[in-house]
Amino acid sequence: MGKRTLTMRLNIYELFAYGLCKILLRQSHNRDHIDNLRHQIFDLQTQQLHGRRLIALTENFNTLSLVPVQQAVIKQPPSTERMRPPSTSSQDSWETVQRPAAPSPPGSSPTTTFSTTSHASSAKSDTTHWARKIFADLPATMLDDDPKTSSSYEGARTSSLPGPGYEKIIQIKFPSDFRIQLHWRSSDHRCKIVCEWPEGRRSMGKSCMPLDELHIRRAGPLLYLCYPTVVSTHTCWAILKFTSYEMLIIFHCTFLSLRSHDSVRHASNDPDYELKGESEEFAGTIRDGGFRHALRLYRDKSTNAMRLVASALDGDMKHCPIWTAFITHFISSPTWFRWSRDSSTVYLADLRRHVFSSQYSAHMCANGEHFLDFERDRDAKDFVKTIDHFGEEYRQMASVP
Repeated sequence: MGKRTLTMRLNIYELFAYGLCKILLRQSHNRDHIDNLRHQIFDLQTQQLHGRRLIALTENFNTLSLVPVQQAVIKQPPSTERMRPPSTSSQDSWETVQRPAAPSPPGSSPTTTFSTTSHASSAKSDTTHWARKIFADLPATMLDDDPKTSSSYEGARTSSLPGPGYEKIIQIKFPSDFRIQLHWRSSDHRCKIVCEWPEGRRSMGKSCMPLDELHIRRAGPLLYLCYPTVVSTHTCWAILKFTSYEMLIIFHCTFLSLRSHDSVRHASNDPDYELKGESEEFAGTIRDGGFRHALRLYRDKSTNAMRLVASALDGDMKHCPIWTAFITHFISSPTWFRWSRDSSTVYLADLRRHVFSSQYSAHMCANGEHFLDFERDRDAKDFVKTIDHFGEEYRQMASVP
């Protein structure tokens, strides 16, 4: 899109607002025209943000100052890249106790029950942390059992327990009264994980680690939380055993997102953003909520469950999940999506996103449809072709007695 005068830009906004009013009044409207206006507004916003980045830093250097963040709400940066929120505190003062190295997880492996509990913040906050609701209303695709149980390795490294300023945002209870807690600090978005298990009749053993010191490995229904040592790059700190594919994936995405937002120490998502046992069936770039996100389609090899995941495309937050959606039950429906040839937008009749951000809001059409706005027409075409392929395969699987 070329340069637009102020009058032309205002005219686009006026037409778009007029179209929205017609929708709210349930009057007849041209949906394609409104979608076209929405894309024009998005392009105008992208141009404006690009123009701001061209301003030389030296022009405003003398006016820069450090401003403490008072709330957990972080405004989106004027960029198409996701950025880690700023820190308002000094380096986290936790003490690491080095003990003998724990065993490393096996190279491969796959019904018990567990429960999750969310916790309201005791501190005043304008926004409820998204992690408190992330495990609610999940479908359940059962995973194969494994003789191992959830546990924390005796002798593994540990750090100090969360102190003042930390909020317990979620707790997951596994069988045998083993549980984990996630504690988050709003001042710098630092997060620690605490494992608890019974020791005797009245006491509980505890072990704690910051998320930025850990990475994840998967083997069937098990997630190994690991840290590097001189003995192995994957020394086990704890094992978590999940009964459903969806619960395992949501924990993995929650872990990545909380770790990515840590302002104290940057930990790359490259080693563990993909899990063993999933195959990537599609990858493309979408325009999503004012940002460019990587969209991937994964298929779980053991259950044939399928999911979409949108994540930060580049920058410090690369591979940080923004949302994921389980689509196994939708993909076999031939009416689940619609797409016009040579279009970059795919419309979906339903998409239940599990969102790992308090700021993200999914864009929807006036008729309730969801849409994926691809950067390239070719990506949209490839996505539709992939969905068509698996839709046919899953319909054939369902027809077999």
